Amino acid sequence: MQKTTYFINTSPNDTLSYKYINEEHVKETNLAGIIVIGCTIENSVLENIIFNLSDFDGTMLINCEFINGDWSRTDCCSLT
Repeated sequence: MQKTTYFINTSPNDTLSYKYINEEHVKETNLAGIIVIGCTIENSVLENIIFNLSDFDGTMLINCEFINGDWSRTDCCSLT
């Protein structure tokens, strides 16, 4: 599968639903309040990302790294 750019092109309070996210390396980005529903995130590195007040629901994480992010008040439900 080819590298995607969903997180790079996402802004705070956006919604990502039912996307296959692959090989993204995102650094120092504000993604506060995003909603991620039913996505598969694979082979990705998210470094210093602000995810506070976000919602991750029904999402699969495969071989990912989350480094030094802000996950305060984030709702994570049914993550695999």
